[in-house]
Amino acid sequence: MLFDRGVPDCIAYARQLGGDPEPCRKAAALYRYEGAVLVARPWEAIYTTDEERRMTFAATLPFQRLIEEAYLEAGYELTEIPRGPLHERVDFVARFASR
Repeated sequence: MLFDRGVPDCIAYARQLGGDPEPCRKAAALYRYEGAVLVARPWEAIYTTDEERRMTFAATLPFQRLIEEAYLEAGYELTEIPRGPLHERVDFVARFASR
């Protein structure tokens, strides 16, 4: 099963917004996912903003570091989705999910 976001994301959001990440850390310890997590790192060539996604590409870079740090601190193994054509990325995710 794949999830777009996980509990450790709330740790990164708390840090980004100046909140207390401790409740999120406790929740991340209680509500675990599989140990390996896919990471889609910011990719400027395909990045766009819209009404829902307002963060600039430049702003995504430090936030991505917060996200990855939160998952690593929560004990997850990160696997980057390689850049490439969409069908190759889809195939990679499908292979990852079926293992």
